[in-house]
Amino acid sequence: MDINQKNQDCTKKPNYGLTLLGISLAVLMASLVSTIVNIALPTIAKDLNTSYTSIQWIVLSYLIIVITCCVAVGRIGDMFGKKKLFLSGIAIFTVASFLCGIAPSIQVLITFRVIQGFGGAVLMALPFAIVGDIIPKEKLHSTMGLLTAMLTLGIALGPSLGGILISAWGWHSVFLIIVPIGVITFVLASGLPKTPIHEKSKSFDGYGMLTLAALLICYFIGITFVESQSIITTILLFLAAIILTIIFVKIESKVSSPLVDLKIG
Repeated sequence: MDINQKNQDCTKKPNYGLTLLGISLAVLMASLVSTIVNIALPTIAKDLNTSYTSIQWIVLSYLIIVITCCVAVGRIGDMFGKKKLFLSGIAIFTVASFLCGIAPSIQVLITFRVIQGFGGAVLMALPFAIVGDIIPKEKLHSTMGLLTAMLTLGIALGPSLGGILISAWGWHSVFLIIVPIGVITFVLASGLPKTPIHEKSKSFDGYGMLTLAALLICYFIGITFVESQSIITTILLFLAAIILTIIFVKIESKVSSPLVDLKIG
């Protein structure tokens, strides 16, 4: 089956109710995790007997992966199909959340947070692109509004829900609560129609992605640990971030399929 024939399959009318429910739950999960975990940090630090510096990596590792991968998600979805990538993202996010919830040490928890970040990037970036492919134009505006509302709801709900869960079942529950939501989301999302595979999307900007990851690591370490590290270290980190930003811009201006299109007009 060629690409044109695959793309014709995307025209089949989906069940928009279940489709939107699955996509909305995915956005809710990703945004919920972005705030609910922060509430658990003091409890995790006490339970795992870890330092302030180590505990910050629970948030930092996830954030770096999400920001780095978000810019690449659209390109990967175009190359391999958004539905496949979306289902993979849900599965990775759900399994990683479970593993975070049973992590026995801070090192293991941070490792699984990195993996969770890959899934989180897909759930944050891809739903809006999928909606653009499968939802009729007359419903697109209201659908985008719904996803934005779910994004806001998850961010707002995280602190209060996290406090309740931690008080009742401990910090593990802020991760484990994602598992049943993830399973339901995966089942609903399995009914999504196939999305187009774009023939032109054959290359991937790997150098750009690695450079972006490196500059984000330098920047976030510099700003997060500014009070606990020497001024020289902070300056060097910010200087490295600036140099890497310049390199990133040069890479993006030369590659055929940039992660970030810097051309205007």
